[in-house]
Amino acid sequence: MTGTCAEYAWTGDPCSELSTPCRPSSTYGKCKYALCEAMQAFCRRVGLNGAWARVFFLYGPGEHPAKLLPSMISTLLRDEVAICRHGQVARDYLFVKDAAEALVTLVESGAEGPVNIASGRPVALGELVGAAADCLHARNRLQISSEPIVDEPLVLCGDVHRLHTELRFQPQWDIRTAMADTVAWWKHRLAGHLDPNSCRGGCL
Repeated sequence: MTGTCAEYAWTGDPCSELSTPCRPSSTYGKCKYALCEAMQAFCRRVGLNGAWARVFFLYGPGEHPAKLLPSMISTLLRDEVAICRHGQVARDYLFVKDAAEALVTLVESGAEGPVNIASGRPVALGELVGAAADCLHARNRLQISSEPIVDEPLVLCGDVHRLHTELRFQPQWDIRTAMADTVAWWKHRLAGHLDPNSCRGGCL
């Protein structure tokens, strides 16, 4: 089953399945953690093998158009100025196709308990949107500032020791190649006159 990094207490240190306490602050995180505990209790009671994938931040084709990266790409594709206000904030982003492979690997591994689905590398939002702008040759229309963020750590990433050593999984997509794939998907979507607010076919 899949959970979320929002289950963890966001202290600024790498989130570890073994040592980071789960103290979710959002309703979403609290519901996911409650389901995790229920699943683990059920598996113990009936003797099932249960794995819980704690997914961090994803990007790629199919993401909801209101999210940061799609909104930036759409703005730049309209030849408008895109503004990233929290460029210094760093999060653990994983390309959605790598995340899918990681989940398949987890299903087939026989691993039990929580496993972080993450890159293990924090990426600044400025770097993320900058990669998108580079794909569109639009750096001159991208404005990145460093407005302070409230009630969240500046850096948030996952400890991927279990993912790398037990599951022997390594991401295959670097940010430049993954961003080119993402931008190409949005170009195709918008060129096809599809409603950018529609999520037919699924959104992250």
